[in-house]
Amino acid sequence: MGKAAALRVIYRSEPLGLCPKAPRRRQKVAAAMTTFTKAPPLPETPYRGIESFRYIDQQIFSARDDEAWDLLSNILIHRGVLLYGDSGSGKSSLINAGLIPAALKENLIANRLRVQPRRSKEFKIERIPTESDDKPPYLPSLFIE
Repeated sequence: MGKAAALRVIYRSEPLGLCPKAPRRRQKVAAAMTTFTKAPPLPETPYRGIESFRYIDQQIFSARDDEAWDLLSNILIHRGVLLYGDSGSGKSSLINAGLIPAALKENLIANRLRVQPRRSKEFKIERIPTESDDKPPYLPSLFIE
């Protein structure tokens, strides 16, 4: 595996408090988000093998808090961030079990969009399950009611 790219270190000890006057849809989703602020229960097996960590694995995902915070900070500052690395270096795990929980702690709404090279299906909205793989309940989304 290659070395991880160095990110600018940005530290902020308190919540960012973004978007105090949110549009109506965002307010509705934000109200639903209050039920997802506490971490899900521990998964049955603490080791995922070659599978990436999921949102529901956040309690066993460790040692990458600084990277998750750096990624969140860069997203908030620059609005568009490209995360790349070697296959198997943990990009999906960092997003699923690190970035998404960090964003929720900052009262942000997490939506997962996948860009794929398919004509007329370039963007795919993926639901984020809160208890098991690809089954409800899901985190609230701005795109899906």
